[in-house]
This record gives sequence, C-alpha cells and structure tokens, in this order.
Amino acid sequence: MEVTKSELMFPKLNREEIAVLSTFGNERSTAKNEILFDSGDTNVPVFVVLDGGLEIVRVLKNGEPLVVSHGPGEFSGEVNLLLGGPSPVWAKTKEPSRLLKIKREDLLHIAGTHSLPSDVFLSAYLLRRAHSVSRMMGDLLLVGSNHSAGTLRVRAFLERNDCVYNYLDLDRDPAVQWLLGQFTVRPEEVPILICGGGIVLHNPSNALVAASLEVKSRAVSSSLWDIEMGVFSVGRE
Repeated sequence: MEVTKSELMFPKLNREEIAVLSTFGNERSTAKNEILFDSGDTNVPVFVVLDGGLEIVRVLKNGEPLVVSHGPGEFSGEVNLLLGGPSPVWAKTKEPSRLLKIKREDLLHIAGTHSLPSDVFLSAYLLRRAHSVSRMMGDLLLVGSNHSAGTLRVRAFLERNDCVYNYLDLDRDPAVQWLLGQFTVRPEEVPILICGGGIVLHNPSNALVAASLEVKSRAVSSSLWDIEMGVFSVGRE
C-alpha cells in the first residue's frame, strides 16, 4: 500500500536548496533495487533524490508493506532517524538513481547555520511526525505548548474561526522539542504554524494567521478581537 503524499510533507527542493546541501553531502549512483539502509540500522543518513527514485518501506503489524516513494528533489528522513536511533523502516531504489547522501550530523549542522533549506526540512519533519502519531486532517499544523501564551492565543483564534488544524504538543513530545532546538527555534518563537504553500510562521500574530489562511475573524473588528483575546496576547514578543 502506497501512502497518499502531501506536497508539504514531501516537498521538492529547488536547485538553490540542493546546491547548499551538495556542499555537505556526497553524490552516489545506484542500481535498481539497491538497499540504502535496513530496519534496525542506526545513524541513518538522509537521501535527496537527484535522478530516479527511492522507496521507504515500513511493514505494518498485519504484514502489509506501507510504502512512500520519493522522486527527484524529494528527501527521506523523519524525527526519530535524526535522533540517531534504530530505523523502523528500510529503503531501496526504485530504478537506477543518482542520490545525494547527507550524514545526519551534517544535516543538523545545516539546520543550525543555513536558513535557505531549514524551513523546508523543519516543516516536512514536523508534518511527518504529526502524521505518524495521529490521523492528520489537512496540512495545517500548529506546534506549541500549553504553557505558551502564544500557543493558547493561536489555538483560540483557529478554533473560533472553525479552522481545522493538527496539533503537536511540545509538552508531551520531547523528540519534537529536540528537533526545534536543532533547528535553532528559540522559546519565544513558539508556537510554529505550518500552512499551505510551505509557509512556516513563528509565533505569528492573529492578523498574520488570518492573512496567511485567508480567514476573517468573527469579532466585529480587529480591535474588538484583541480586547477579547488580550489575556492570551500577554507575553507575545
């Protein structure tokens, strides 16, 4: 069974982004059906497809294989693999392919020093994490903490405007906390809202959320909305 792919969860890197990654990775050519890594392997690298394609395979409890296919410009990886633990999946090429192999520590270095591809990887890995832990509905994802005034404010805004969204709770998912730290996301930048079109917003104002989602507040005016939601706006930096 092949996974239905979301463009945000499985984005395509552009030439400029691939050029940045190429300075850290090693290009390699592969034969058809070549195994790139197996389940149980640790410190698994990230692969960017330059030509050809690869398949990521996870065997479900009923024995059925769940397959994600990556084409040119797409990349492998998810939060657990970046942590360096044992891989729950294995990967092979679909055809003779040309790949860019990036060590996990090099990708984490890129995440902390190069803004160009960072948001692409961060949003993709957060969305893949949300998909793996829950039944995602759409691509709108909020990543935050219930101890964060900004998170409470944005959640209230989305719910008041009937926006269907998915939520990753930093208080319950230390792996996601770790990922944000690797991508140099500061506490004052939480929450993160990932919208359609690859937009990644860091602790956005209600007005910015509304503009990005093209929604209108149910408050009579923006000033009334700010008064109603003022308790959540306190601490917004």
